[in-house]
Amino acid sequence: MNTNNHLSEESIAIAAEAMATNTYDKVDVNIKKHIAECDDCAHEVQFVSELSENHEEQTKIIDLRRANKSKRNPMFWVAASISIAVVASTVFIWIQNDNLSKEILLVSELETMDEKVFTQETIDSLETVQDIRTVTEISEPIQVETSKVLLAYQAHPDMEALVNRFADDSSHRGFGVEVSSPIEIKQKDKTVTLEWENEESSNITLEVFDNEANKLFEIETTENAYQINQLEKSGLYYWKLLDEEFELVFCGKIILE
Repeated sequence: MNTNNHLSEESIAIAAEAMATNTYDKVDVNIKKHIAECDDCAHEVQFVSELSENHEEQTKIIDLRRANKSKRNPMFWVAASISIAVVASTVFIWIQNDNLSKEILLVSELETMDEKVFTQETIDSLETVQDIRTVTEISEPIQVETSKVLLAYQAHPDMEALVNRFADDSSHRGFGVEVSSPIEIKQKDKTVTLEWENEESSNITLEVFDNEANKLFEIETTENAYQINQLEKSGLYYWKLLDEEFELVFCGKIILE
């Protein structure tokens, strides 16, 4: 108690704390009596008690937020990791799609070219079509596949010279055999029919070569035609007809798309 007829700060604090913690019945009788008789001290105790309650409530809120924040931290990092992964995946897919678009563009260019694509001149020109969209921009599988395609249609100079020699002869006739098949056969079907007229039904030898002038097979026949079923891959091939004396009668080429 204070000598000025008001409670001391210590007494006010004790009473306020008791009110905030619901233990007011344990407060000293003289303090409670003074509060009951003195409006100023009663207001002071009530004010301090409310401050105490508010402070306690704020403390609980802060502690709760800290606890929630602590609990959310692992999930935060998980979410952050997922977000990073999604962004990385999106960038990767975009790069892959970009490369795929370039690859499709290259293949489209090759497929839309007409018969010139199979000539030496066109093959050489492909090296300058922005270096086939620049080699560094094309993925390795497409580079390899494109290289194989170009090699499969690479003309052989010696065989081409023979083909050109017989191309100048529009009748395609020689030593009793007249070839009716065109000098250049171009088709997608892997079954190729070669036709000629063997007037004397003499023995004729048919030889078939790849575009590197390697002989793939040969057959002997007295017929007027032969159907080739042995060519399984797309590419450039050559064929020759030889008479009984093994003299060259004809040389043509086959382009399988």
